[in-house]
Amino acid sequence: MTIEYIEIIKPRISDINYGGHVGHIELINLLHEVRVQFLKKHNLNEIEINGNALIVRELQIKYINQSFWNDELKVHLTLQSDGAKIIFHYSVYNLSNNNITANADITMVLMNKNNQKPLKPNIFFEKFNVLK
Repeated sequence: MTIEYIEIIKPRISDINYGGHVGHIELINLLHEVRVQFLKKHNLNEIEINGNALIVRELQIKYINQSFWNDELKVHLTLQSDGAKIIFHYSVYNLSNNNITANADITMVLMNKNNQKPLKPNIFFEKFNVLK
């Protein structure tokens, strides 16, 4: 099952580094904001999904072009399951200058908060079948 979501977001002035473009940490924060907005739309949050939480396991980012303060960025998010992993794939397009800014994959696991063991993500993905 693949789930898709699109969010338009603008970098704030605080997202701009000394090089004059969106910084590395700031891009990760923007991606996190998109993920939180996506989950909120589905009445979910990262820290409470039936006694479980989403935990980042791996992060990969490929920077393609710079983005700047107040650029309009379209973030296309897709979710996929791979065994116990939930892969959030982000494609970041700069609508202000019509180019791709970055591609990122954030691999997460659904972790039982009591025993700190990962679960198969069925509980997570079942939320989308009910809410669609």
